[in-house]
Amino acid sequence: MLQEIQSLIKLLLTAYLIKQHGLFLGTVSVFILFNFYRILMKQIFSLEMLTSTDKLFVGRKQRERMMLMCVMKLDNFNAETLRSFFIEKVIKQVPKLRKKVIYSVGNYYWKDVPISEWETKIQIVSSIKTEDEAMILVAQEQNLQIDTLKTIPYEIKLVPYQDQEGKGMIIWKFDHVLSDGLGFLSTICAMADNYNINLLPSIMRSYKHKWYMDVFNWISFIYYGPIVLFKMLNSDITKSPFREKPISTGYSKFKLGRSFSLEKFSPVRKLYNISFNDLIMSLISKVANRYISENNIKGLYDDLKSLNILIPVGRKEVPESIQSVEITNKLTSIFIPVPLIDDVKTKNSKVGKTIKNAMVNSGITNAMNILGQISLEYLPESVYAPIGEIFASNIDMAVSNVPGPISPLFFSGCKVEKIIPIASTQRIMAFVPIFSYNSEFSFSMSVDVESGIDNEKFIKYLEEELLEISK
Repeated sequence: MLQEIQSLIKLLLTAYLIKQHGLFLGTVSVFILFNFYRILMKQIFSLEMLTSTDKLFVGRKQRERMMLMCVMKLDNFNAETLRSFFIEKVIKQVPKLRKKVIYSVGNYYWKDVPISEWETKIQIVSSIKTEDEAMILVAQEQNLQIDTLKTIPYEIKLVPYQDQEGKGMIIWKFDHVLSDGLGFLSTICAMADNYNINLLPSIMRSYKHKWYMDVFNWISFIYYGPIVLFKMLNSDITKSPFREKPISTGYSKFKLGRSFSLEKFSPVRKLYNISFNDLIMSLISKVANRYISENNIKGLYDDLKSLNILIPVGRKEVPESIQSVEITNKLTSIFIPVPLIDDVKTKNSKVGKTIKNAMVNSGITNAMNILGQISLEYLPESVYAPIGEIFASNIDMAVSNVPGPISPLFFSGCKVEKIIPIASTQRIMAFVPIFSYNSEFSFSMSVDVESGIDNEKFIKYLEEELLEISK
């Protein structure tokens, strides 16, 4: 009830100030007033208010919370040394990792917690004998959610293999309220002994956020806002095997794909003039087309020409060092009807064109971001949560591709051999995360346990296509 009252007060105050001082001065007055309130709460009560985007991922029902996970396989593994290493990194370098979310006076805030509480979040699991047993633990962890409003929203599990000396795994798990995928992986990489920004691909290093981008966001929202609403309300609702169940259970199962060398795909990218991201999206489109055809026994999907795919796009700069890590949610999610195709080997793939058109039209992209921020800033959870469910029900699949370090990372002398991303499927029936590391890329596919989607078959098809196109 406090949220509803606070939202109403915000809305009335905004309307009053705009009426009294005009659109420009009124909007500036609202901005100054709200930020003064944020500063006041931080200085007097040591409470840092969550950003509007952060709030999207907190306060939901337990099974609807989103987790970000990845698995690191390491050599020269020493669990005790690694635990001490991460505690030092956390306590001295990244203050945000020593906070938890609390609810007070109708809003959500970050609050510092004592050492005794966050130290328990870095655990050693000593009962695992082999990598296969470790992957069973990963499957269990995928569905063990963190209670955001009771504890710190992350966990680090160090898993030495008893039967393989010097081998082990780190299971990283962040609640999405803490950070988006780019911030999650950037934070982990920045903890490495040998981290420097030049280890990241140029596409990651080139992004620089400027103040005028925020101005452009607001201008684009005013112009494109109505277009975005129209697109959301009139999205393709043709039957699809990826969203036959309208509401997810909140329980996921994943299937790992094999790792592939990035170098093998350079010739085909140059030959057909497509980026790596467009290549991956085209392959997923082709595999989805094959999967749908084989499951279209009753002719239910004859009219399906495209899939509604959600692509998260990070909007933050990668850190120069561990001291400059920015852990927060700063992203835009692009909602794209990706055409189903039969052949990837065509110049300027129409999948690539579709994605490029959506990316180039940054007005619509930014408008979606601002639309979401305004909704979260002014509307109570009881209003914006159902809107999110409607939006999610129109999504067939989410695909996230994050370029990672081009050389090996080391944690307290332990070499990271492989990094595998694993997604949860809250509100979305299927999710394919991709992460590149040390000249390879790894991927997985998570689906809702009751979705009916066969992720083992989908991954098998995708591996076959990757092998075929890399020849």
